[in-house]
Amino acid sequence: MDGLVAATETLEFFDAYCSYGETASPPHRYAGNVRQLRNELDYCGIRRALVHHAGARFGHPDDWNEVLRNDLWKLDTLIPVFAVLPRSTNEMAIPALTSGAEEKGPRPAFMVFPKEHHFALNRKTMGGFVESLEAARMPLFVKDDILSIDRFLDECPELTVIAVGQGPHSIERYLRPIMESHANLVIETSSYIIDNCLEEICGVFGAGRLVFGSGYPNNCSGGAVWQLLNANLPTASKAAIASGNLERLLGAAK
Repeated sequence: MDGLVAATETLEFFDAYCSYGETASPPHRYAGNVRQLRNELDYCGIRRALVHHAGARFGHPDDWNEVLRNDLWKLDTLIPVFAVLPRSTNEMAIPALTSGAEEKGPRPAFMVFPKEHHFALNRKTMGGFVESLEAARMPLFVKDDILSIDRFLDECPELTVIAVGQGPHSIERYLRPIMESHANLVIETSSYIIDNCLEEICGVFGAGRLVFGSGYPNNCSGGAVWQLLNANLPTASKAAIASGNLERLLGAAK
């Protein structure tokens, strides 16, 4: 892996999708705490990352979002991603969107796991939270099937959605017409480990529609890094996917 780490010195990697924490059925190799996650990222040459707690995906987000906030406080290279539930059931307080309202750490990002948390991904369910994100020009990270995301974007044309964990098989026949219809749909790359797919997407839609993600611990961090490093793409496109696009999307927030 020394060669991989050396190779990443040509690009700065900003991971859009990784997690830490033990669950009831954890992957074979996972990070139980932030230190272990940081070691994994360093091992693969990934300097910065958006991080969610695995407990927030498979348990109640309110409890684990607070653990995440406390664990990442003062770690400026690891940015928290809070899992969100629909407001209508009053199960959790939605964290403040604006950076000035946070008492600890950097401005968070937000993610939904509709299948794990048993709700429909639509504007009716998400209520005013979608409007708040649209007004703040903040993206929403979504772990769901691409057809559900398509229907959601039909209802929320002003919202930028970053679809994570898409794959591992090719979904091109579903994905391409959806990307044509929704210019605000961005694909995270961790599960899209398919020969020539990055090149195909960039050729049709441009590199701006992709953001790098490792998918750790459900995927091997090094696989996603190696795929981008060896893609037949211009250096500028690789740099945009590795970190530039995610920086732009997060930086657009008001």
